[in-house]
Amino acid sequence: MPVMDMTTTTTTTQVMAFANSTQYVLSPEENATIQRLNEARASIFASYMWVIFILGFPGNVACVLTVISMSTLSTATLYVALLAVVDALTLLGKLVAQQLTYHQSYLGDSGCKATSIINIFNCYAHWVLVLVCFERFLAVRWPLKKAVFFTKSRAWLIAAVLFIVIFLIYTQLFVLYISDPTGRICGFSDEVGSYVRLWYWFSAFLFSLAPFILLVVFTTFIVTGLWTYRAARKSILDNKRSDNSNMERAISVMMSVAAIVFLLLTLPNCIFIVAFDYWSWYPPVSYARWMLFQQVSFVLSDLNHAINFYLYFLTADKFRTRFKYMITCRRVQHRKKSDVTSIGDHTQYTRANSMENIAMTRV
Repeated sequence: MPVMDMTTTTTTTQVMAFANSTQYVLSPEENATIQRLNEARASIFASYMWVIFILGFPGNVACVLTVISMSTLSTATLYVALLAVVDALTLLGKLVAQQLTYHQSYLGDSGCKATSIINIFNCYAHWVLVLVCFERFLAVRWPLKKAVFFTKSRAWLIAAVLFIVIFLIYTQLFVLYISDPTGRICGFSDEVGSYVRLWYWFSAFLFSLAPFILLVVFTTFIVTGLWTYRAARKSILDNKRSDNSNMERAISVMMSVAAIVFLLLTLPNCIFIVAFDYWSWYPPVSYARWMLFQQVSFVLSDLNHAINFYLYFLTADKFRTRFKYMITCRRVQHRKKSDVTSIGDHTQYTRANSMENIAMTRV
C-alpha cells in the first residue's frame, strides 16, 4: 500500500538474498553501497516520526486553540481548525504505528486491522486541505454566491459526508488486512493478490494523486484571483480596505501557501507511486536507492501534518496576533468605530462595496 510506510521494511539482508536467489553476483563495492543505503534508511525510519510529532502535535493544538479564541468563526477558519485536529490525530497514530514496527512488536490480525484507522485520518487530512482550498476558491471566484450557499452548517455537512465516504472506502482493510505468521508484518494475503493491484492504484489516486491535482487547480485559481482582485480593488477603493475583506484575503493567502507547500512535499511521493511499476530489482544497488527515496518521500509527506501552524504564523498577521494575545492571556484591542457617520460617507462606502463585489465576481 502506498499510504502505509510501515508495510515496507526491506532490509539489506533481503536485498542481498534476492540478488543471490537470482544468481546476481554482488561485488564488494555493491555490498558496501547497499549496506550504507539501507543503514541510512533504517536510521531515518528510527527517528523521523519522533521529530515530526514533537514539531507538529503542539503546533496543531496551538492552531485549534487560536482559531477557537477568535471572536467570529467563518467556514474557512472552521476548516482550518478541523484540519489541525485531523493532523494531530494522524501524527499520534503514525507515531504509535511506527514505534510498534520499529520495535517489532506483535500486532496480529487485530493489530493490523486497527492500524488501518491511520490510513483513514491520513487520507482525510489531505481532503480537508482540498476542502479548505475549494472554499477559498469559491470565496475568490464567486464571493456573493459562496456567502449564500456555503454556510457554516453546510460546511460541516460536507466535511462529515467526506469523512463517511473515506471511512467506507477504507473499511475493506478491516477485512483484508492481516499479519504474517510472525504477527509483526502487516499486508494482504496471497488469496487477494489480483485485487491488491487494483487497490494499490485506487488508494494511491485517492490518497495522493487526486488531492495533488485538485490543489494545483484550486491554488492556481486562488493566486490568480487574488492578484486580479488586488488590482481591481486598488483602482476602486484607492487602497482602502475593510477589516472583513482583509481577513478574507489573509485566509486565502495563508491557505494558498499551505497548499503550495503541501504540493512540494507530496510531489516525491507522487513520483514514487507513478514510478512503482517501472523500477527494477536490477541492479540491487538501484533498488536500494529506490527504497531510500521511498523513505524520504514518506518523511516529506508526513511533514505536511506538522507544519501548517508555522505557515499560518508566518504568513497571516491576524493569526499571529491572535496567537500572541492568547498565550499572554490578553484581549485583542479592536478599533473603535465612529458613532456618527455622514450620509455622504455611508453612500460612498455602499457604492464602493457594491463595486467591490462586482469586481470580485469577475475574478
